[in-house]
Amino acid sequence: MHKLLIGNNNYNNNNISAGLQSQFIEIENIANIKVSRPTDIDIFMTIQTNLLNKDRVFYTDSNCFQFIQRQYYDKIPLQGNVYPVACGAYIEQEMNDSDDRSHTKQYQRLNLFTSHPTGVVSPKVGQINVWIDRRSSRDDSRGVQSNLNGEWIVKSQLHLFTEIISIDKTQKIAIPSLSIFSQQILNDLLRPIHRFYVNQPDLNNLLATEYSLIPKSGLPCDYELVTMKTFHNIKIPIKFHAAPNTQVGVILRRHAPVCYARNFPKIDFYSECFNNHVGQNEVS
Repeated sequence: MHKLLIGNNNYNNNNISAGLQSQFIEIENIANIKVSRPTDIDIFMTIQTNLLNKDRVFYTDSNCFQFIQRQYYDKIPLQGNVYPVACGAYIEQEMNDSDDRSHTKQYQRLNLFTSHPTGVVSPKVGQINVWIDRRSSRDDSRGVQSNLNGEWIVKSQLHLFTEIISIDKTQKIAIPSLSIFSQQILNDLLRPIHRFYVNQPDLNNLLATEYSLIPKSGLPCDYELVTMKTFHNIKIPIKFHAAPNTQVGVILRRHAPVCYARNFPKIDFYSECFNNHVGQNEVS
């Protein structure tokens, strides 16, 4: 992985690197606004592309569960066009399709995922502005009921990548949603995998070396494990081995297969998963 320092000023540092076999760009922003500096200031990062998002339409998430279409209006000020995002936003451009008999529409999409809630706006065609940090010397009537002064360091992580997706033309309503692969990138940003190693011989002998609750092929790629909790029999002391009447509660979430990525990344687990579980439902 190669890392490059692309920006350095009085307020913000930017680090950029490639992740997940160079399938996306990871950007790290570190903002440090000193109290001695002007207190009315907004720091945001501008991403300019050659995508033609018609009417400056962009999409933001709602509680990281679904996406909502937004649009920039000149009749209201900039701050009125800024929408909150919990985890991400995207803009897209419809591609020319010479085959009128095709049952799908193709779009080129730019995805922007963030590690923490922030604000996003698309003031110009092909442009996304994402807020990093801000200071205000007075109450701006946005719910805080106080000014926004102080000194702290803000660190944010962004994942940025493009993809070509296809949407079924026969659908009466096109629901804004992520492709399966973009959802995997978002999950990697929000819930990275943490590995824990045990180096105690007494515990190693008690713990099972391999235990599977699902088939070895794993969950389909459009399923996500939300929570898993064990329910022990209160009459039996908790031990390392299985006890009678012990149960496991699992909550799974399945992502809506509305759009499909066309430019499949060369990742074995993704390609195989798509072909086996999702590609069978695609309209060709």
